[in-house]
Parts: sequence; C-alpha cells; structure tokens
Amino acid sequence: FLVQSANIGTVKDFTAAKQRGMSFCGSRMGTETARQLHPDANWVRDPADGKLGIISQRNVLNYIGQYCDAAVMDKQDLAAAHGDGDHCDRLCVGDPIVYETVGMPMSAVGTI
Repeated sequence: FLVQSANIGTVKDFTAAKQRGMSFCGSRMGTETARQLHPDANWVRDPADGKLGIISQRNVLNYIGQYCDAAVMDKQDLAAAHGDGDHCDRLCVGDPIVYETVGMPMSAVGTI
C-alpha cells in the first residue's frame, strides 16, 4: 500500500503519486518486488548507507516528509504503528501495488 501524511493532501493511488513525481520510501527487503515492477518510480536511498531501500522498517514512516513524500509498505506495519500510538497522521491510499506469494514448509521432510 501507499502511505502518506494526511495533513499534506492525498493522491488517489500509486500511479497518480508517480505521475506527480513523488518520492517513495520502502523497506529494503519489503519493497524489492515493487521496485522491480515499478523501476520508473522515484525510490529513495537510505541516508545511512546510500543503498536503495530503507534498512529499518520503523524508519520508513519516520522518513516521510524528510527524505520521501510517501511510503510503500504492508498495511499491517502501518496498523502496528497506529496501535502503538505512532504516525496516526498517516493513511493508506489506493489498492495494493503488488501481491507476493509466501510459502512455508509444513514438514521437515525434503528440507536441507
């Protein structure tokens, strides 16, 4: 989901945000697929090491307004921050921009 600050106005979705030239923060591991599917988006590098994607998931929300205009993140991460009483001025915008299938082994049989 695209997350942005409620007090600066909203865009209707990720495509509209890209067209406006907005910059996006996202965790390094969590947005890898999104960065591959949307290489034309203005993805932010972590100021800590200069590499694409933010190292700490918690910093993704902290960087909105400072290093990026909006964040791309899992909805449950925003919900967790809201549950902690943090970033209550941030909201989800639009539909998910990517879906990922996650598989987990249910048995040790056949694993290395």
